[in-house]
Amino acid sequence: MKNQNMLVIFDLDGVLMESKMLHFEALNKSLSKFNMSITYEEHLERYDGLPTQRKLEILSEEKGLDKKFFKQIWEEKQARTIEVLDEIDIKISGITDLVKNIAKNYKVMVASNSIRVTVKKMLEKLEIIDDVDYYVSNDDVQYPKPYPEMYWQCMLKAGVTPKQTVIVEDSFIGRKGAIDSGANLFAVKNPSDLVNKDLPNFLKKIDNTSMNQVW
Repeated sequence: MKNQNMLVIFDLDGVLMESKMLHFEALNKSLSKFNMSITYEEHLERYDGLPTQRKLEILSEEKGLDKKFFKQIWEEKQARTIEVLDEIDIKISGITDLVKNIAKNYKVMVASNSIRVTVKKMLEKLEIIDDVDYYVSNDDVQYPKPYPEMYWQCMLKAGVTPKQTVIVEDSFIGRKGAIDSGANLFAVKNPSDLVNKDLPNFLKKIDNTSMNQVW
């Protein structure tokens, strides 16, 4: 029987699917029309986990990207992301089964800095959209990660407190937002790391204590 007093919030990019290269390539293809690009190292260190709008603001501040091109690049980047998603298999062994098993026992939600149409597309391709009780995207909040608004929105939807919530995150930005939300953080490096770590056991420990924990 599902525990209605426990909530598990998964980040999407880098946790349930490996999408760093997807977003890196989609952004660079969009920037190429303006003779601009970033290296993969820059992406990992400076841009990973941020919404596209914030990435463009940083490019404007640090590389002189003209703000008049923001809308064009943003739209191109979203189109490129969906285009690539249609062509690739994003499923990673063990992830779909893990989410489905956890969803049998706990409320499961997803919080992502991606736009809503992309989140929905990813959840469908992972074949877990019917297992997720609710999902929040960049479109659904005023302040995206690292601000904890989308986590709080999930908690309010589930009717639980931060102490009753476990957030699974990989990036620095996501981890910061999770900690600032007051919830329990389950930190992972990537989807394979999530499969190898014992999340179900961690959830049982949280279920049996009121203390906030970080792994």
